[in-house]
Amino acid sequence: MEFLKSPQGSFFSLTESEYDFIINIIKSDKVEKKIVDFSLPINLDSLYFEDKDTLKKQISIAFKSGKSIILIGPPGTGKSKLAKSITESYKVESKMVTAMSDWSSYDTIGGYKPNNEGTLYFEDGIFLSSLKNKNGNNINKWLIIDEINRADIDKAFGPFFSALSGDDVELGLKDDSGNNIELLLEKNLEFGVDNKGKHNQYIIPKDWRIIGTMNTFDKTSLYEMSYAFMRRFAFIPVAIPKRIDSDVVRTLSNIWESELAEKEYENISVLWNTINKYRKIGPALIEDIVSFIKLDQDYTSSILIYILPQLEGLFDDKLIKFYKDIYKLDFINDKERLKTSIEDFFNISLGED
Repeated sequence: MEFLKSPQGSFFSLTESEYDFIINIIKSDKVEKKIVDFSLPINLDSLYFEDKDTLKKQISIAFKSGKSIILIGPPGTGKSKLAKSITESYKVESKMVTAMSDWSSYDTIGGYKPNNEGTLYFEDGIFLSSLKNKNGNNINKWLIIDEINRADIDKAFGPFFSALSGDDVELGLKDDSGNNIELLLEKNLEFGVDNKGKHNQYIIPKDWRIIGTMNTFDKTSLYEMSYAFMRRFAFIPVAIPKRIDSDVVRTLSNIWESELAEKEYENISVLWNTINKYRKIGPALIEDIVSFIKLDQDYTSSILIYILPQLEGLFDDKLIKFYKDIYKLDFINDKERLKTSIEDFFNISLGED
């Protein structure tokens, strides 16, 4: 490399190999964009759903049409595991968070925090950190929001809602250099996306998605979603099995690698059907019961530990009927403890047996 002078100033004379090296450095700032392949099959081998083909088709078509999704169903249907299986099947990075009732745009978008010198700096919230990493590189990390309706959507999503509607947004915040922070959609950009990009710009890739989960019995007791918000998502039902018998429990136990004595498959199927009369529950809660019974055939304890919390919100008359139905099951081992625990947990009187 030879140093030269010219009327325009000093510069270096480069060899061809040196020139190529510098050009490659410049090009390395461009995104080696990894496009999400929505034609990849969704692998649900480790999960149990009665109609896997329909479920996979609904998810695939929703994504291909540009929608984010919310998986909705009873507790324990495997919605969170399904969300992780989806991102693994599409080979995308993901981040799972559980929605909180006190979320605000400070948590989701970001806000100012003091550093050690006492000056303020901007720190990315949950959403923005899924679009840009700590090195300032643009990324595509899908966001899984568990129990999404536990958050006040309008307050939590804030300006991000406009971006979900297809609009570029100025967030009303400034970065460390005093520039307005912008949330831009890749599809609206005229030119390609730089790997670094501008420090104040967060780019939502065309194939970036949110996967939310929601329990069906929560939808009336927690924050309501506006129709405008719901239009931005495809709601995918995740149902419990329509037919629950010993064969279903045996199949599930094989998936969970938890072999039981033959009579236990029948007992658990009867228990599951009894519980579903009062509160629908999915296989994940039954997996907890299967694991418990495999170690100790104490059905009363398994009900108290895993099922009673799911019955919150039932009226007293329903709880009394639930107790009476469980009491009739001949494999329930400690009925007096069951009664006392239900009375204490729900602060009710079950009367005489």
